[in-house]
Amino acid sequence: MDTPQPDNPKNDRQSDIDAPCHKIFLRNNVIIVEYLTNIRNITTQTVELVVAPLKIKDGDGSPVRCFAIER
Repeated sequence: MDTPQPDNPKNDRQSDIDAPCHKIFLRNNVIIVEYLTNIRNITTQTVELVVAPLKIKDGDGSPVRCFAIER
């Protein structure tokens, strides 16, 4: 997504409601890729999207190297 995140930032781990939209997506096997930049630079309708996360033990998220391959 080219938006910061699907949840209200106030709904973090310290709140009574921790990331409800994230949990709905992930419970349904939908992977969320947030804070993408330079999407306007893509010039083709179809791309191969590469999302390479760090392997973080017991992590529930990770920074990624994300890029689009245009053919």
